[in-house]
Amino acid sequence: MIVIPSLHNATIFLGDFLLAMMSTDAASPTACRINRAVNHEELIVTWWISLADVSSRPNFQVPPPIPIESYRNTLKCRLMEVLEVRSLLTTIHINTVQDIAFVFHINIIEHECPNCAGMSRVFYTRYQCNDRDF
Repeated sequence: MIVIPSLHNATIFLGDFLLAMMSTDAASPTACRINRAVNHEELIVTWWISLADVSSRPNFQVPPPIPIESYRNTLKCRLMEVLEVRSLLTTIHINTVQDIAFVFHINIIEHECPNCAGMSRVFYTRYQCNDRDF
């Protein structure tokens, strides 16, 4: 259990997703997943970055496109796709946390959450995370 004072003392746990600043010069927060707590003020996270960020990095390979038209609910929700980048494992201070985030597999958004009205800070991914790796 980890307490984030900037989020009104929200209690989060290992495996939860957050929006945090990736660096001091970042313009906006990025989705990340908590791997470990170093202490009560520092977290080790894996970054989940957008396809645009993946394509802008020379050493990263963009995954093949999907027929997004067949995912009508995902299109209607206007969600951003994020990809886990396991090599982007860093330590962050809890003061860089901006909010809690939600990352769902695209099939869950499409078939199990038919009404995404009112959802915010939600992203989708095509790749599922293996919890045994944490």
